[in-house]
Amino acid sequence: MILKFILMSTICVSTPVQGVTCHQYLKDHIKNAENCEALATAFGKAHKARLKEIEGAYLYEYKASCLAIGPDGMDIDQTFNISYTIL
Repeated sequence: MILKFILMSTICVSTPVQGVTCHQYLKDHIKNAENCEALATAFGKAHKARLKEIEGAYLYEYKASCLAIGPDGMDIDQTFNISYTIL
């Protein structure tokens, strides 16, 4: 039985001034796998859209993992990765 999912994501952005920089984000207490995947997709798309406002900036890489947490800890059989590489 899965109690919750945790979304862990890494976003790498390239800008003319800073080059490629990466940041990690964590979202806890997600009810199910479908919500976790939807949040991961929305989060990546939102960051990509914000970058359009910065001249020369773009989303270099986006990786996300939905970690399934059961009564005994992380359930590796139901944990999954979402990865987008945009060059």
